Amino acid sequence: MSNETVSFFPLTHDIETLLDFTELLTVQVGDIGTYKEDSKKLRRITDNIRINKNYAPNEKEIVVVPPDADIEKLLRYPIPILKAHEEERQILLSQRHAVKLGISGSHVKKIEKLPESFTFQKDYRKLFEFPVPVFGVLGTEESCGKFRLQLSLKKYFDDHSIKTAFVCSNHLGALSGMYTIPEELFGNTYTFSEKVSYLNQYLSNIYFEMKPDMIVLGVPGGVFSLQDNENDYYSEFAHVFSHVLKFDAVSLNLFRNEERTDEILDAIDSYMAYIFTTSVYMYGVSSMIAKRINDSDEYEMLDTHSYVTEKQPCVRRETGSWIVDTGDMRGIYCVLDHMVDEMQDGIHSL
Repeated sequence: MSNETVSFFPLTHDIETLLDFTELLTVQVGDIGTYKEDSKKLRRITDNIRINKNYAPNEKEIVVVPPDADIEKLLRYPIPILKAHEEERQILLSQRHAVKLGISGSHVKKIEKLPESFTFQKDYRKLFEFPVPVFGVLGTEESCGKFRLQLSLKKYFDDHSIKTAFVCSNHLGALSGMYTIPEELFGNTYTFSEKVSYLNQYLSNIYFEMKPDMIVLGVPGGVFSLQDNENDYYSEFAHVFSHVLKFDAVSLNLFRNEERTDEILDAIDSYMAYIFTTSVYMYGVSSMIAKRINDSDEYEMLDTHSYVTEKQPCVRRETGSWIVDTGDMRGIYCVLDHMVDEMQDGIHSL
């Protein structure tokens, strides 16, 4: 998709995050459209992005429907997507959105980046051991800002010319050149053990295709779930990946309003060391907060990135783990400088 022009509809939280890293994109950004009641969001987008409040992308633009687009709202305002479909313009969206919108055809494709050739061998169960350092990006919950951190990590490793294979937990990562996790794994097609085997084969395929000096792997969903429901896959992916490969270090994103006492972080360290055989190297304090809805068991996730000015100071705990604000690029670079120094024996280019 290099040098193609894409338009986004509707504007979502993940698109706003992506547009903070336009220098990483492998595509050109054309129009951005959203619902009339959300038009205030457009004011926060950078000046070099063209805004069209009467969204009607031109025929040369690929239409991208972001994975975090609210499907019920999209069904109430489907005209831009259905018009593009009628004109057989290329549309990138998730399979879930395509089914709900009732669109299909050769011009309707998934948002993804996969290795050039991969076929899952269901009967092959031997796991490949990766000979390079693997850094895992995890979060306590599904919507705790992992995408922003993964983009920050890509910027760091690109800036430092470290050949890194990125596998993003968010399919929009494909627009910045990151590999993505196949959509077919987000469901019941495969058993737990089959997902372990599938992902190990898939990641080894990426390794041999790219021969990187390091792997950065974003893990979908959360490790601990505030809401024990299917939307977070019951924290399944975290447990699947704990069997797929050995992590050399992991980060764990926390909601901004989560408690971060030494006692709590020590308990998390112990749990993560048990599940992933490595303690947390970096705690990322995200801009997201989890707010309980009317004293119920449900939460809504709110982003404070655009108006919170006070950052979590970048500090190193006595245990060795770091705490850093995911909006603090200087702090993230500081932590990663230390991590790369500590991993340098396994990173051949250093």
